[in-house]
Amino acid sequence: MRYKTVLECCEGWILVGDTCTDQTTCGFVRCPSTPIHLSLPEDRNYILVDFRDYITAADADLNRLPPMIDSVTSTNAAYPITKYEVSSNTEARGGRYLFPSVRFRACHDVCDVSVVIKDETAPRAMSCPGVSHVLQGKSCRNVHLYDYFNSSTIASWFRDNVEVTDVMCRQSTIQDIVTGETTAVACQAKDRAGNPSAACHITFLCMDNDT
Repeated sequence: MRYKTVLECCEGWILVGDTCTDQTTCGFVRCPSTPIHLSLPEDRNYILVDFRDYITAADADLNRLPPMIDSVTSTNAAYPITKYEVSSNTEARGGRYLFPSVRFRACHDVCDVSVVIKDETAPRAMSCPGVSHVLQGKSCRNVHLYDYFNSSTIASWFRDNVEVTDVMCRQSTIQDIVTGETTAVACQAKDRAGNPSAACHITFLCMDNDT
């Protein structure tokens, strides 16, 4: 049978790894004074933040120590790497997603780190209609786009690394289409950060009743 040895430190010392360290002789030698700004990759809705790139804790001899995370204020964080995922519940301001700050501790010293993620990737038009929608006779007048394609169908033509939240069509009603000619309606999508996509063009073709 194996027994696990529980290490305990004397008063005024803390356990860091397998070593007792004087609480008065360690602290942060590097702690960002401003939020960390990062951009989402184009192909996913999360980013892995390695806090070793931004904060450093050390003892009196400048030996590096792994900082502790305040378990009360920073319940979802981990050291050294935390996954920051943007979802429909993530607060967005001005195209940027704000996350709660993470409090790190090194002895009596603290370092609060905030992460702000920017989404600069616009939705992509993936499956725009490839052929014209054919109309005949009276149906070539007062053509209402949403009589033929609803908003959900149009939104399904676009993909985004986070979420498509809005679809806008510049001309939802066409007064009249001349027989033998086509008229196109441009539709765009936007994501939660407000990035606009390239347009999908919906084309209507008016044909004679006898064609």
